[in-house]
Amino acid sequence: RRPADIDVQDAIFAVDRRYRDVRELAIELRPKVEAGIDGLPATRLIDLLQDIPESQVELARRRREQLDRMPDGPARAIEGIRLDLEDGIDVHSTTFDFELETWPDRLRRRYATMVELLSREDAIAIIERIVRLHRLRDWAIDVDTAIAALRVLPADQAGELLADMVPAPARSRLDSSWASRIGDLIDSDPAVAASLARFAIGGLTPVEAEPSLLRVAIAAGIQGGVPADELIEMLDGSLALGWSPREAWAIEDVDPLALRGVASDATMLGDRRIATDLLGRLVESRPEDAIALNNLGYGLLTLGDLVGAADALERSYELDPTNPSTLDSLGWLRYAQGRHDKDDPDGALSLILRSVDRRVRAGITPSPEGMIHVGDASWRAGLRDDAIAAWRSVVELGARRNPRERARVLQRYQDSIWGMVLVPVETLDFRLDGMWIEGAEARLKAWDEGRPPPVTDFSDAPPSVRPDPGGEIRR
Repeated sequence: RRPADIDVQDAIFAVDRRYRDVRELAIELRPKVEAGIDGLPATRLIDLLQDIPESQVELARRRREQLDRMPDGPARAIEGIRLDLEDGIDVHSTTFDFELETWPDRLRRRYATMVELLSREDAIAIIERIVRLHRLRDWAIDVDTAIAALRVLPADQAGELLADMVPAPARSRLDSSWASRIGDLIDSDPAVAASLARFAIGGLTPVEAEPSLLRVAIAAGIQGGVPADELIEMLDGSLALGWSPREAWAIEDVDPLALRGVASDATMLGDRRIATDLLGRLVESRPEDAIALNNLGYGLLTLGDLVGAADALERSYELDPTNPSTLDSLGWLRYAQGRHDKDDPDGALSLILRSVDRRVRAGITPSPEGMIHVGDASWRAGLRDDAIAAWRSVVELGARRNPRERARVLQRYQDSIWGMVLVPVETLDFRLDGMWIEGAEARLKAWDEGRPPPVTDFSDAPPSVRPDPGGEIRR
């Protein structure tokens, strides 16, 4: 009903930008730019051309044309300097000693984002001046200035400069959100993303930031190598600012930090080690949490620590002996311990089959991972036909999947929890199901070719965590 509304047009462009080919969009925009009715098409075209490698000459020309249309003033001066620097023209900071105190906030932000293009000496001098001005005037630090400081200054110097400063919430739709900027940096500069996450979550309340910030900030910490204890400190500090980790991770749990949910994210992000570290901290405070013990035990088993896995899984089984996940995990531990006798009621195959039976009775289709466990345990128990049948069920499950729909589901899921995609959907699909489907295919192929199937082998575990031939754990 309001096709000319700028907000509506911005929304339409944002949707097109995400889901349509940038080259097609650029072709559609060029006639509107040449018509010269307003500057918005030119701005949008420049945004698109940045992602089209073969259009960089046009991009440089369009930027200069846009600069020529700008009125004289600091904004034009900053943009001119930026273009000169990007074009390789030497510019020294002494040639633009601006009166930053008189500038509007958005202009100072644009200036801060430009300093990375300068020499290191000039960049440090300018960013220190900007941050000290914020401190002197008691201004909060915006996300662009914080990123510039973290990128330009050594880590300890940036931390000292930003100490006791407050992050500024986005004030309008034109301001970058903290969550989106942190997410953008996770892949390209994980260390800066992690530092930015600490700064943001240490000062912004849920009222001041988007709901996804807490979960994105912790994801950035995980990807940036922040230790478990520091992640817990970040979560604990967020409670004082009004954040609810349980709401952020949509988990019903007495643990106020939702560490089981955080550990699940760590696994999804590919860091099993930090996941087990977090679960270990949780179990220390809640030794009767059967689910946390199971998750910890299975994580340790995956990492090859059979001693730690046995301790956690035996305790989980004592607390909840009918839980299908615990039965599968304990069965897989027995597999690692070499307890393959099909008649052993506490052996690998018996426990894993009990897990599958309970899932089926509850109307739950066993996962590809669970059926790989069935197949490998059956093979070790000498039940070759059962093993082949289990592996075939995994391959058949994979054949029934719609890859495009699966990709959409995984993308929507990440959008729902982080507001963006942090793990490529192909990578996430492989971690969740794909690796097991490929594993089943490899086993069946070997069998068809007359070779022994490559079933799981725990013999590579270090001696300190390897089971002895009798199946007992040796410390």
